[in-house]
Amino acid sequence: MIDATIIEHHRRMSQTAADFIDYAVSGNSLGRLSELGQDVHPMFRDYPYALHAWPWFLGPAMRERLRGSVERIPALLNRAILAEFDGAPDELADYYGVPGPVAHLFVELGSETPYMLQRTDAVLTATGMKIVELNVGSSIGGWQIHWMDRHYRQQEGLVPFLARHECRTVDIPDAFMGYLIGAMRDKGFDTRVLFLITEEFERLQGHVALREIFERTLARCGGAGEILFARTADGLEGRADGVYLDGSRLGAVMNSRPDNQVLARAAVRGQILWPDNPFDAVLGDKRSLSILYQHKDTGLFDAAERALIEEFVPWSVALTDTEVEFEGTRMALPALLREQRHRFVIKTAVGQQGDDVFIGKFTDAAEWAEVVERGLREPGWLVQEFCVSLPFYGQHGEQGYGIYDVVWGIFGFGDSYGGCWLRLMEKDSGNGVINSAKGAQEAIVYDVDR
Repeated sequence: MIDATIIEHHRRMSQTAADFIDYAVSGNSLGRLSELGQDVHPMFRDYPYALHAWPWFLGPAMRERLRGSVERIPALLNRAILAEFDGAPDELADYYGVPGPVAHLFVELGSETPYMLQRTDAVLTATGMKIVELNVGSSIGGWQIHWMDRHYRQQEGLVPFLARHECRTVDIPDAFMGYLIGAMRDKGFDTRVLFLITEEFERLQGHVALREIFERTLARCGGAGEILFARTADGLEGRADGVYLDGSRLGAVMNSRPDNQVLARAAVRGQILWPDNPFDAVLGDKRSLSILYQHKDTGLFDAAERALIEEFVPWSVALTDTEVEFEGTRMALPALLREQRHRFVIKTAVGQQGDDVFIGKFTDAAEWAEVVERGLREPGWLVQEFCVSLPFYGQHGEQGYGIYDVVWGIFGFGDSYGGCWLRLMEKDSGNGVINSAKGAQEAIVYDVDR
């Protein structure tokens, strides 16, 4: 029996999204997605994560909400960190575990601190879209979903619906390449980018795909440019006017280690774009969201900015033995966590793939107490209000549908929106962590006009 309330959740995405649920559950698209065939890019023939059978459809209003999260929040996050450690770069270094020179430079650069590649992970709750973490640097995943567009459009159950609606997927790699080319030119750099790639990436023809994207985007932007590939950064040469490879000056380097000194010196002098710089360790630390939230009402932000933080950032605080205020009540944080564990999540500040994330609702009292004690002993843990996903329908089983929780992966390049992709997990299943590496299914997102 279809729940009208859940249908309204889909309608918040777009009218097309609600129409699709009616189409799908009427028997038109109840089967699983077919296995990936040989016509997909070689990089994805052995794709390790499950694809969800139903695409999502986003209208203009929802896209604007996503834009607000990635285009405004990172700059506010940066300002809050600078305010928290104003005049105290050594404290910043100790808090984030970064080298002293990096912390001093972060404070010195101030609002110019770069955040070039980001993926905001967010949950649409009953009170709005809530950011649960910010991922930065070229290692962020999810952009691969664009290559699945052709696969979705070949599904027998989807073809009639997609044929009746104008559906467009944001080409996430193309959006990034357009940003990168534009950023190099805005800085006055040579439009020449080096990608450091692995042997496996080359074997799967990933470099061929990147070259095609670069050349297509360059043709659209006009002008000259070049994309280069190397296995290591050993060939990079730092000169007085920038970074060179085989005698040619570079405008950007991708996928490098954050401790590369040649790139560090050039970046400090403003001579190169370097998305994987050591500042990622600060901006991508999950505790930074708590710093932003705690500065919401300190006078650092104007009324519009406070409203933005209130809309997108959930209650959060670093896990320490301190007193906090939660929903108008002030008490010791450890006691609050013991008494209301179902309201909170405890996670490590630098974890990946859903590791070291503990959701009180899905953790028994004894294990929860151990996690709290561990977090109090070890630095680098965050407490966040548990953001409960609105329920949504999705394909389930061999021929059916079920109710799912959803995490949104929203891409931003610089301060511009770059598309999104979704991860779905059966409602209230497992330990509550919605991550591809933990069994969540990935879904493509189509933009629609209604």
